[in-house]
Amino acid sequence: MLARWGRSAHIVFISFCLLTNVIVHSMLTIGGAVSVNALTGVSVEGAAVVMPLMVTIYTVHGGLRATYLASYWHVMFIYVSTLVFAFQVYTKDSDLGSAWRMYEKLKVVGDKFPVEGNLGGSYLTVCTMPKPPTMARDSSEGLEGLMT
Repeated sequence: MLARWGRSAHIVFISFCLLTNVIVHSMLTIGGAVSVNALTGVSVEGAAVVMPLMVTIYTVHGGLRATYLASYWHVMFIYVSTLVFAFQVYTKDSDLGSAWRMYEKLKVVGDKFPVEGNLGGSYLTVCTMPKPPTMARDSSEGLEGLMT
């Protein structure tokens, strides 16, 4: 960048790269912390500090290979857990039994207990009423995707 377009373009691109990294890492850290909070009740602030610290420790201790192996095993755990859970819910549970029965039950629940802000109060829609925090989050995610 510096050799081809000069110092000012180099500074602009470095600034965009730094801004992109800050946005992406903060979104990942906060998203993970909120997930840990929802699953375990740990404070969001505590989880936001501990998670990057743990990743830093095993990366420093095991190197880049440890990062790749940990990422691989985390993803495998998520996929296997999701598949086992979906199989159990849709085949073993007598209340649900199939994806179609789940769809029907979600329609009934949406009619009885509508979700405020969702289109028609449905649990099955991706159309929600615009709210400032949602708009800000979605805009920043779009900006992050654009700048990477």
